[in-house]
Amino acid sequence: MNKYKIFLGVTIFLMACEPAQSDSSTGSNASGNLQSAFPTESAIPLDSANKMINSYLTSINASTDTTKIQSLIFDAEPLRYYLNDMASSGDITHVKLMFAHSLDYINSGNQGVNAGYQTGALTIIIAGYDEDGDYILYPGSTALNKATFCPPICPPGAAGSPTFPTN
Repeated sequence: MNKYKIFLGVTIFLMACEPAQSDSSTGSNASGNLQSAFPTESAIPLDSANKMINSYLTSINASTDTTKIQSLIFDAEPLRYYLNDMASSGDITHVKLMFAHSLDYINSGNQGVNAGYQTGALTIIIAGYDEDGDYILYPGSTALNKATFCPPICPPGAAGSPTFPTN
C-alpha cells in the first residue's frame, strides 16, 4: 500500500510536467484555459492527495525520522523531451514507474538487500511504452532515473513541503 502512495505522488508530479497544447496562432491552448488543456479523469482533489500523502508520512514516522523518502524529484526538461519530442520514434501512451535500488546503495554492498524506505537507497526508473506495450526508450537506449531524494534535498517554497497548500 505504501508503494502505491509513492507511485501516486510521482504520478501527480508527472502530470504536472506535461505542458499544455497551445494554439500557435494565439499562444494559448485551444480553449484559452490552461486547466481545460489537461484530461481530468486521472486527477484527484488536493485534499484527497494530502490525505493520502499524510497517511504515508505517518506510516513511516516522517515527523521524527528524516531518513525515510518523502518524495523523489525529477528534472522536468528530460521528461518533456521524452514525452513530447520522442513522438517521432513512436507514440508514448503510458509511463511506467519502476521501483529500484540506487546504484550507490547497490555498490555499497547492498545488492538485493531490502532498503525499506531509506533515503538514498530507493529510486524510480521511468520508461514509456506505446499502445502495443513496446518500450520507447530514451536516446541511446537508456531510461530516465536522475532522481533527487527529499529529504535531504528538498525544493524551496511551497514545493518543499511534503503536502500541497490548501488555502
